[in-house]
Amino acid sequence: MKKNEPYILWLPSWYPSKIEPYNGDFIQRHAKAASLFNNIHVIYIIKDSTGIITKTVSKENYELGQLQETLIYYYITPGKFKLLQSFKSIKKYVSLYLRAIKEVIQKDGKPQLIHLYIAYKAGLLALYTHYRYKIPYVISEQWTIYLKEARPNFWNFPVYKQTLIKKIFAKASDVMVVSNYLGSYLHNTFQIPKPILIPNVVDANVFRYALPEIQNLNRFVHISNLNYQKNPEDIIKAFALVKEKGYKFELDIIGPESMELKGLVNYYKMTEHIHFHNEMPQTKLVNFIQGSKGLILFSRYETFGCVVIEANACGVPVIASDIPVLHENIEEGVNGIFATSGDPVDLASKIVQVIEGIPLYDQEQLSIYTLQKYSLENAGRQFHNWYNQNLN
Repeated sequence: MKKNEPYILWLPSWYPSKIEPYNGDFIQRHAKAASLFNNIHVIYIIKDSTGIITKTVSKENYELGQLQETLIYYYITPGKFKLLQSFKSIKKYVSLYLRAIKEVIQKDGKPQLIHLYIAYKAGLLALYTHYRYKIPYVISEQWTIYLKEARPNFWNFPVYKQTLIKKIFAKASDVMVVSNYLGSYLHNTFQIPKPILIPNVVDANVFRYALPEIQNLNRFVHISNLNYQKNPEDIIKAFALVKEKGYKFELDIIGPESMELKGLVNYYKMTEHIHFHNEMPQTKLVNFIQGSKGLILFSRYETFGCVVIEANACGVPVIASDIPVLHENIEEGVNGIFATSGDPVDLASKIVQVIEGIPLYDQEQLSIYTLQKYSLENAGRQFHNWYNQNLN
């Protein structure tokens, strides 16, 4: 730990772990960025429902430069009553967090600031630490739950949960978002000052421009968790229309296994053209992006869209749904093109445009620009300045 740099305790509600290796991986990248100019200690606690990692409690510590990570797994013995099980789990979660925070303070001293990443449910611990140790906290938010168009959304939560989240935001010293679109919702919903903007980052050691080993000019890729938000069904329907027009193509869909989507591909007789792949590390994911002519992101709603900047960092343009938030990071004809949201016919026409090379992209320059704009160093400096404005 460097003595002349801020000491920040991170309490994320999501974070990569052995149980969910890709859950909140963008939060971990922000932690790495922040640690370039600050001392960062992350505490993350997750329930091991299956007991694969532990049948009691297991603690793991990692250190990389000025980033320390403490990951704690806990197990609750199965029981007949779900309500009782939930109570036991919450009690264990809170007690382990309180103990971990106390141990960190005893070892390294009181942090100057708490960085709460995703307000609920780690915000309960941020509130406690704020009152118990008189440490201010700031919030970073990326959750789509605060968007009116999201399904479900904040307004579907039970009243008690809405009240807790409102309290968490009310006591925060400041709030940061990854898009102005999300910021406007938080500003209006919680009556807080306009949040500051620090966008997501892209790892230049992984995502960069490279000529594909196999030149397949009509290869596309879609990467997501394949849920309602990401609208993969309309992507498949759009490619069925492209197939009807006589164009040859390949589409790689990367995400959790979905028998429904496989059935849809089979229905349209495109099993030779559309290939499914399980979730994978970014070091493998990049090969699919670099080998594609375009990345498809046809979401119904987003707060940022990390795959946009990852594709652009590889020099690959994006075909995206025409929703307001994506205009913050995509410029028509420069790093991507837009298709009418929820309209597979229009998406198909835009896919055809990319196949035919309209518009043309300078892939190498696109990569250079993206890597500079969304670098860990840029975000790290922004975090450093933000912390200094809110230090205890």
